[in-house]
Amino acid sequence: MHVRVPSKLSLLAPILAAFIAGAAPARAETIVVGPADGTCPNAIFSRIQSAIDIAVPGSTIVVCPGVYAEQLLVTKRVRLFGSPGTRLVPAALPLRTTSLRSGRAVVAAVILRGSATIDGLAIDASAHGVTTCDGSEPLVAGVYVRGVAASVFGTSITGTRIPGAPPGCTNGVGILVHGGGGSPRIRIEGNSIDAYEHAGIVVQDSGVRAFVRENLVRGDGDTADRLQSGIEIANGAVARVEDNVVLDNAGASGPSCNLDAGIVLDAPRIRVRGNQLDGNAVGIRAGNLGHTIRDNVVAGGDGGLIGLDLAADESRVSNNTLMTLATAAIRVGGNRNRLRGNAVSSVHAVPACDDAKSRPGCAAALTRCGTGVWLVGQANQVLATFIADVDQSVVDDGVANSVR
Repeated sequence: MHVRVPSKLSLLAPILAAFIAGAAPARAETIVVGPADGTCPNAIFSRIQSAIDIAVPGSTIVVCPGVYAEQLLVTKRVRLFGSPGTRLVPAALPLRTTSLRSGRAVVAAVILRGSATIDGLAIDASAHGVTTCDGSEPLVAGVYVRGVAASVFGTSITGTRIPGAPPGCTNGVGILVHGGGGSPRIRIEGNSIDAYEHAGIVVQDSGVRAFVRENLVRGDGDTADRLQSGIEIANGAVARVEDNVVLDNAGASGPSCNLDAGIVLDAPRIRVRGNQLDGNAVGIRAGNLGHTIRDNVVAGGDGGLIGLDLAADESRVSNNTLMTLATAAIRVGGNRNRLRGNAVSSVHAVPACDDAKSRPGCAAALTRCGTGVWLVGQANQVLATFIADVDQSVVDDGVANSVR
């Protein structure tokens, strides 16, 4: 009987094939996630985190409509796309990370530690479990971006209030971005944010470059127990803040009359353009220096006190429309600013400014009411301002200012 002896090559073929398959780089792919009830027949996983864990960098994860009771940790470059009706409602937030800027613990419904894109989710972080606000508790966010390039598009975020928080609490943010020494680029666009304790969007730290555009941010109205703001840029971050709608950050709180604000600038050279601000105690509060603020519309509504509070130096303010305010349409406390072509109307002391003065510290802070342009700083230029229907057109309490 003839017995065929296999060659060495045929014996090695299966091993070589396995080696080659293992060595080949994994390719990006699309992974579908759907509820466990079978309503998404193409789904591979019923948990979003399972798809994130298995995905190779560059993959897209498509999430079918449904309610997903989980917290997400993203550590790789993926795109997470939620179909209409996709809700992320974690029952708890057991995973924690730390802030690169302070080392403080952070809890969030979505933690981004990789260069990811989040698109189209509806996030409810109200089960975050934090019940104190004394500085010892973790920072609370709906989405936390930790020192990486990331994009958050078309996502709704709610539920970062802190039950029972004491007056003055500055924790609880819809989208919180920290840098950490790198130069991450951030896009925050087309999102809807509400029910936050302190702020809708906060972008912080040198090196961060953010584009914050077309978001809808809604505060809680007159919050005498805490300071609220819609969008904050701080601690050296660079940003363009454009075409957002920011509503109802309207209270005065604390012993020093801290006023809620729609947009807060506490970093240099921010571009603020085309935003609509309605019902905020202060429409735009600008500190630091070198801003460009133009083409914004600020309407105070029932609780609006100051349209633009410009404590910054060397900024350019042009073609803004400011109306229905009680203290001043524009207050300039900074120096060497140039204001041109702004329109001011309907600024009256009664009743909102008089009511605000009854709050602690506000009588001293709001010494002028019903003023179109209130100058407090030095060497500012105010040119070609349209002023109508105000109690007082211009009050100059500063030095070497020019109004033409």
